[in-house]
Amino acid sequence: MCLPPGGLKPEKPPRRREPRRHTLAHGIEYGMIRRLKLLEEEREVLQKGLQAVERARDWYLRQIGIVQDKLQATSHGHANP
Repeated sequence: MCLPPGGLKPEKPPRRREPRRHTLAHGIEYGMIRRLKLLEEEREVLQKGLQAVERARDWYLRQIGIVQDKLQATSHGHANP
């Protein structure tokens, strides 16, 4: 290391102002991966909930159809117990 004229110490490069990021290859952050996994889990839970709602809707529609059939049969005088 050469000293500049006047005997002063050479200047150090300025420190980074940003904290060091914890990254994997290609600059992907651990925090980002964790957030992505949480979002994927949330999406899966919501999809399962939607499937349950759709199954319930189908069941209700079948029950409505059964009751309508009974109503039609009753109105035509063919009552089934």
